[in-house]
Amino acid sequence: MYIATTYLKSKRASRTWICGLAVLQCLAAVSFLHAQDGELGLFDRVQIHNAKAAAVDAQQGPAEFLPRRSPKEEKILAALSRTTEVAFRDNDLTSALEHLKEMHEIEIWIDASRLDIDNLNVTLEISDVPLRSCLNLMLEPLDLAYFVEDDVLKVTSQEIAATKLITRTYPAGDLFSSSEEVIELTRVLETGLGLLQKSGVPNQLIVSRKSQSLILRHSHQMHDQLLQLLRTLRESNTNERITKLIPIPNELVISIGFERDAQGAKRNKVPTVFFNRQYCQIEEVSLVDEHRQIELQVGKKAAQDTIVHIRADQDVPLAPLNQLIEKCKAAGFKNIVLKAD
Repeated sequence: MYIATTYLKSKRASRTWICGLAVLQCLAAVSFLHAQDGELGLFDRVQIHNAKAAAVDAQQGPAEFLPRRSPKEEKILAALSRTTEVAFRDNDLTSALEHLKEMHEIEIWIDASRLDIDNLNVTLEISDVPLRSCLNLMLEPLDLAYFVEDDVLKVTSQEIAATKLITRTYPAGDLFSSSEEVIELTRVLETGLGLLQKSGVPNQLIVSRKSQSLILRHSHQMHDQLLQLLRTLRESNTNERITKLIPIPNELVISIGFERDAQGAKRNKVPTVFFNRQYCQIEEVSLVDEHRQIELQVGKKAAQDTIVHIRADQDVPLAPLNQLIEKCKAAGFKNIVLKAD
């Protein structure tokens, strides 16, 4: 009886455990379906957004500005850098742009509701130039402009393009590290872009030290100029760092020649060496101390890379020159350049 009762209890417990497991599985399935339908909690959505952003950064690299361009917009920008060739002779604007659209496989949208398209014709014959330059040459005479937005290349009037304002954030922590550098960077950018601050007008360019970024609200054209200016500043900083990392070799100049009178005649038969602001004979020249001094100042490697320039009077015989060169080598100098004056 005890055994039978125990069996029934254990069987009942097993059924309860199995039913509980089934309920948990159903809840997990429902949660998955909700997730599929986008019904995620705030924390989950943030986590997924961060994961996607990290994946994009890993694939595309750090963003030059935020929000990022879409893949279609990146495709259009790549096409703008490729060369093209056109031969338009009084073609209407629509057909000319349709030709470029098919040739470069990009979407081009014309602001037809605000442009008198029927009276806009294009005459341009050019080859081996970037598509960007071709569009500028086509559109500027017609007082038109273009910009990339909403996954298409938009063509509209220059006036409308100038009044189309967008806000972008540019990560720029590599360009400043102190309040003084923030002020300097702001002045450089406002001067370079022609953004003169007027009394009572909100500043269009903001440099945020806290977020280490630049924020600009302006036209597409101004944003393009800012992006180019930032690239130039970064290239300049890179060149400066490279210059600091690769020291310029030291130079040592030794002159050897003859004392001459006003008519150019030699005053002595033995050439004289001019070194360290004094004249001496070749036998008196000693460069060992000079080499040791350079080592103490710039290091052993830099001393070895020091270039010794021997400037010689064209009348100096080879024997004294060879003697001077040997003294340079004996002192530890390896890079010797001989120049005849």
